[in-house]
Amino acid sequence: MIKVNNLDKYYNKGRENEIHVINNSSFELPSTGLISFLGESGSDKTTLLNVLGGLDKASGRIEYDSLSMSKYNMKEMDDFRKNEIGYVFQNYNLLADETVYENLAIALRLVNVYDKEEQKKRIEYVLKAVGMFKYRKKMANALSGGQQQRVSIARALVKKSSIIIADEPTGNLDYENTITVMNILKRISNNTLVLMVTHNIEIAEAYSNQIFKVSDGRIVDSYIPSGGSISNESSNNIYLKDLKHDYDEGRLCNISFYGDNSKKPNLRIIERNGSYYIDSDVDLKLLEDSGLKAVDKHFEAQEVLKNDEIIYDNSFFKNDTKNHHFFSGFIDNVKASYRKMKSDKRRTKALYISFIFIGILFAISVISLSNFLIVDISDYPIDNSYSSVSIGKDTSHLNFDTLISKSLEEDAIYDLQSPVPLDVSFNIKESYNQQRRLNATITAISYTNDSKAIIKGKEIANKNDMVISKGLADHLIKVSEGFFTKREELLGLPLSYTNDRHNGMARICGINDNKYKIAYMSEEAYLGLLEENINSLGALRGYEEENLYNKSYHIVEGRDINPSSGAEEVLVSASSGYSLNSTIEINEKSYLVVGFYEFNSFKSSKNDLILSTSIELNNKLLECNKSYLYKDIDLVEGTLPGNNNEAIVSIYSGYKVGDIVSYNDNSFKVAGIFNGDSSNINDILLTRDRAVASQRDYKYFFKVKDTSLANEIVNQFGASIDNIENINLKASRAYQFNSLVVYGMFSGVLLLLSTVFIFFIMKSRMINEIYTIGVYRSIGGSRGRIYKKYVFDIVVLVTLTSLIGYLGTNIIYQTLSSALNNVFEISNMKNSILLTIGGCGLLYLFALAFGLLPIYLLMKKTPAEILSKYDI
Repeated sequence: MIKVNNLDKYYNKGRENEIHVINNSSFELPSTGLISFLGESGSDKTTLLNVLGGLDKASGRIEYDSLSMSKYNMKEMDDFRKNEIGYVFQNYNLLADETVYENLAIALRLVNVYDKEEQKKRIEYVLKAVGMFKYRKKMANALSGGQQQRVSIARALVKKSSIIIADEPTGNLDYENTITVMNILKRISNNTLVLMVTHNIEIAEAYSNQIFKVSDGRIVDSYIPSGGSISNESSNNIYLKDLKHDYDEGRLCNISFYGDNSKKPNLRIIERNGSYYIDSDVDLKLLEDSGLKAVDKHFEAQEVLKNDEIIYDNSFFKNDTKNHHFFSGFIDNVKASYRKMKSDKRRTKALYISFIFIGILFAISVISLSNFLIVDISDYPIDNSYSSVSIGKDTSHLNFDTLISKSLEEDAIYDLQSPVPLDVSFNIKESYNQQRRLNATITAISYTNDSKAIIKGKEIANKNDMVISKGLADHLIKVSEGFFTKREELLGLPLSYTNDRHNGMARICGINDNKYKIAYMSEEAYLGLLEENINSLGALRGYEEENLYNKSYHIVEGRDINPSSGAEEVLVSASSGYSLNSTIEINEKSYLVVGFYEFNSFKSSKNDLILSTSIELNNKLLECNKSYLYKDIDLVEGTLPGNNNEAIVSIYSGYKVGDIVSYNDNSFKVAGIFNGDSSNINDILLTRDRAVASQRDYKYFFKVKDTSLANEIVNQFGASIDNIENINLKASRAYQFNSLVVYGMFSGVLLLLSTVFIFFIMKSRMINEIYTIGVYRSIGGSRGRIYKKYVFDIVVLVTLTSLIGYLGTNIIYQTLSSALNNVFEISNMKNSILLTIGGCGLLYLFALAFGLLPIYLLMKKTPAEILSKYDI
């Protein structure tokens, strides 16, 4: 039983063109029987029936036996409709490219009847019931109108529906087929409720158990008909033998006239250029445009079936259905999508080329994004046990040297490092008499006992030992082009190194557990790298200064300078190449060589000269940033520096112990005075960390001794302390942020183009298949099934088109980038396997999201809206 209360429906409600299609209708319908809704065209009886059958929505309340709805819920209605309601349409709504059998099998799958045997039993029974069994293998589009309508009825019956909706089921049929179809509907109404819309009162009166008359969307009358017969007026045929016939054979044309001859029309037939025109004093209609057919025989009344002749029985239909999950019949779904794609028209297939380009665009987008997101700091000098100062974009306020100096003074940090870039080279022996020289660029810092753990070899034992990171080891193996294959093979390898200041040699003694490319040098070698390499003719020394703190040299040949003689005399190194009693021109003066000397405490340059004249260098210290460690010095007064605020100066500086020396915008207290070799006589020598801090060429990193104090000091400068790896990552990302504008916009535009392509291509495909979609929705197909179908269609389509373009582009890029990066030893062309895989997933995700978008928008419409909008 169906109860309808206050059913209302408007089109364009609240607008000027508002139409009230269902007007506050309330009525009840029985559980079985044939009920007709009778009315003229435009009375909205079809809209009423669509609402009752769940194809359309309206306000009000509808109560079925197993469902009660006061507000339209599409999902609930779809579920109910799928199982309980069958549909017979005026224009049949069959899938024309499928067989009769498959049209019914599709309807069964919609209600989860997948058992082949059960499908066969049901289909054969209903086809026999409607007299279409012998046509079961025929394509639907090969049937006549009457035959298609009977298949449509069979499709409604095969589900074991409790309600059959029949919308003008005989509207397109001739008289004989009309009687056949109505007899079938009458036959099944004994145990099923058949709701029929018709404007033919004779059919309604002859077959209905109850008639509702509809006018302007309202039920205006309801009655039980007394029965009747169907005259030939209800037929689409004109039976010529039932009409009077006259024949006129004229000179120009022959005319056959059928009718009652009550009025003789006056006709004029005009011929012009082979075309014939008829002029008449009565209305004329062409038979071919009227939907009628002239039959040269008498009308024969067909028998109207009575209820007691019902033989239709579907009680043997099994109700045990199974719900299949989304991937049910995965292979079958994939095959169906592939077959459909293969059978598409050439114009549609041409669109698939654009899907390949979508894959290419998507690959370029992912590659562009990779080049922004991937931060390669493998070449950076990073040891995670160190920290550094993290600064913002605005560094104009920050005096970095002062910050470091203050942190050192306050003893908040220690073990300061300033990474030094070096070009290294090494030889590999390719044959007995042939070797090849290979080059690489590395970064060096000082080795400490708490550096990363040694995983191969041993720690540094002497000045020329070097520990390298595993990251650098792997790089050297790569540079060797297969000569080295294991890290341990690098142990003992001598490396020649050079930069703009120094040349040197080191031997790899160990490999530590650091993934970045970095070399650890002995403290002495590292500090030597930081010093200025002054290649001069030697140092000019004064006799008075060298003898102030006891004599620092001794005579090996000739005599010492005689200061009392007043002559300009000079001492030279024994290896200088000068001879005794020769003269040397210095600062436009001639000096007489009176003797050869050697230093007592250290080896001097062969070009060092000790002059009889005092050397005035007071407050003229050279900017040579050095440490007193590992130097040839002779401390002649005071002590070595005890903290980072102290320094020692040479005997030539003019400073005394306790004086304050200003250097590099910092102040130091003189702790001692030294005599030294030729590279030190004009220097101020600092503690190890202050010597490193004086470097302005490179970045700093350090270890924190007092975290709270270090943060307090650094915060005063508007900066912060962070792990060196994090700082380099942030700096690289900040640097690469500029590329985000280019890469981001480029990727965004490409992705937008891709999604637009996908959307419109899938919308075009959807419109091409709108009839199939409309049929599925009208016969009870849920939205989920439509989505599922298009998910598989999109996945197959993307796999066979876009994925090929995507993977092909990535393979080409990967090959080129690897080759170029290796040839030029760069890492500018970046790619990520994870991002490539992720991009592949995104390709499917974007294709599904934007490919299903037109389907989603369509599925928001009710089945009736789809049928009417696309004129299905």
